Amino acid sequence: MRAVLRACMAAAGLVAALPAAAQGLAVPPANRAESQVNAINRAITADQQNRAAAQQNQFEVNALRNQLSRPPAPPLFPSYGVAPGLGR
Repeated sequence: MRAVLRACMAAAGLVAALPAAAQGLAVPPANRAESQVNAINRAITADQQNRAAAQQNQFEVNALRNQLSRPPAPPLFPSYGVAPGLGR
């Protein structure tokens, strides 16, 4: 009876360990065509990231150029430090 119980427990342990062992298996290597497709996709993604960064840089450069080309705004109050209309 004990031998049967031990055998059942050992079998249950092996069955429980199989999915965990299967998760550790490596994915088979891709064939040449799949590798080329993956390389092209990585290149396209890198191009998109580079283009987005370049566009952001150009946007910021244009904003700075516009700020520098505009004359400074006149002060809201006279430079002597007294606001008009305060009873002086």
